[in-house]
Amino acid sequence: MTPSGHLRDPLRRTMSAMLAVSLLAAGHVAAQELPEPANRIKALVHAGRDSAALRVADSILADTDPGARGYPDALYWRGMLLKGPAGRVDLIRLTVNYPTHPRVADALYALAQQDLAAGDQEVALHRLDWIVRDFVSSDSGARAAALAGRLHLGLGQMRAGCAAFDSALAHAPEEQVEFRTRTAYEARPCERWKVMVADSIAAAARTSAKSSGVPAARTSETSVPAASRADMSDNTARNSASGARQSQREAVEARGGGRWTVQIAAYAARADAERLRRRLLALGYDARVVLEAPYRVRVGHFAMRQSAMDVAARLKRQRFDAIVVEVETP
Repeated sequence: MTPSGHLRDPLRRTMSAMLAVSLLAAGHVAAQELPEPANRIKALVHAGRDSAALRVADSILADTDPGARGYPDALYWRGMLLKGPAGRVDLIRLTVNYPTHPRVADALYALAQQDLAAGDQEVALHRLDWIVRDFVSSDSGARAAALAGRLHLGLGQMRAGCAAFDSALAHAPEEQVEFRTRTAYEARPCERWKVMVADSIAAAARTSAKSSGVPAARTSETSVPAASRADMSDNTARNSASGARQSQREAVEARGGGRWTVQIAAYAARADAERLRRRLLALGYDARVVLEAPYRVRVGHFAMRQSAMDVAARLKRQRFDAIVVEVETP
C-alpha cells in the first residue's frame, strides 16, 4: 500500500463517521419537525399495516419531545394499536397530559369500552359523561352519549339518561339513519318520563293555586321545554295523594312494569322523606316517595333484580342505606 493509501484510509473512516452522525441528527430533526406524523400512521393503519404503523409511532415517541406537535397523536395511535395494559397506559397518558387534544374523545371512548368489558361500569360512565360534557361534537360524541344514556337508564337515573339521549340525537349526523333510529327507540321511556314530570308540575301548580285562591294558568307539555321541566321537577313535590299514585302507575308503565326497586329510607313524617328525595334527585337518581305512612323513599323500577342490586351497591358507596325490595302496588 502506498503512503497516500495510508492517508486515505483514516480520512475515509472519519468522513464515514461524520456522515453517520449527520444522518442520525437529521432523523431526529425530521421526527421533531414532522408536520403531520399522525397521517403517516393513519395511512398505514387504513392499509392494514398495523405493525408498520406501530413502528412509526414508537419511533416518533422515542425521538420527539413530549411538547412537540406530533407526540400526542403518536401516543394515541400506539395506545390503540398495542394490546393489553401497555396500550391502556398510553391512552390514559393522553387523556391526563393532553386533555384538550382532539383525540381525547376517541381515547376516552376506547377506555370506557375496556372498563365495561372489565365490569367497571361506574368508571366507564364517568369517562362517557366526560365526552358528553366536553367533546359531544367529536366523532365519538354521539356514540358516547347514546351509551351513557343506556347506562344511566339502567341505573334508574332518568334525568341524566334522558339528557344523554337528547345529546346523542342532537349531534348524530342525519345520514346515520340506523344509529338515530336505534337511539330514538332506546330513548322512548324518556318521552313518557317528561310527560309525567310535566303533569306533576301542573298538578303542583293547581294545588298551589287552590290554596292561595289564585286561578292557576294552564300548563301544557309543549309550554315548558323538556330540559326546564326536568330541572323544575327537582324542586316540585307531589301535593295530591291520588295524583301521586297515578304518576307512580305511569312510571311503572314507562319502565315496562319493573318488578324491583331500591328503598333508601322510611319516615313517619312526609317532610323528611321529601328532603331525602330532593337530595337524591340532585344526584341524578329517579327518586320518589311512596305516599302512605310510613313514607318510603325509593329509586327506580327494574325488570331485573340484579339491576336493582347494582344501583343499591352504588348508593351504598355514596353512604346511603339501600335495600332491594319489590315495587309497591300502585
